Amino acid sequence: MSNKITNFFGWLEQITYYKKDWDSFDEVEKKHWNSYMIHKSISYHEPYIEIVNLAQKYQFSDRDLYNFYKSIIPKKKVYFNYIKAQSSKKYNQELITTLLEYFKLSSREIKDYISLLSKENIVDILQQLGLENKEIKKLLK
Repeated sequence: MSNKITNFFGWLEQITYYKKDWDSFDEVEKKHWNSYMIHKSISYHEPYIEIVNLAQKYQFSDRDLYNFYKSIIPKKKVYFNYIKAQSSKKYNQELITTLLEYFKLSSREIKDYISLLSKENIVDILQQLGLENKEIKKLLK
């Protein structure tokens, strides 16, 4: 059984289950340490959110952060529900431009709005702007 760390998921296993001493890891394994991803991943497990909040208030070295988490998190197998970034959906540029004028927001904000609005909401807005059904269908492609 090899517990060689090849990514930050290996570090999560060390923190929560194996709990080996920091000095037992070689330099290649230590290069896979990423404090940001460790904080982020541990925070996905709801009982540990407050622990992450506390840890982020201080400037820890990699070793100290590992030892902090290792000592405070109970020894047990934990599944960290990793949340991937949503794929950036492509929207019709004319639709974005039209909604920019309506909402008076940035294009990034408009893309967020589009992902939250139902198709019916968008159609209603476009109708309020005086667009014909043929134009609306073209914008929604």
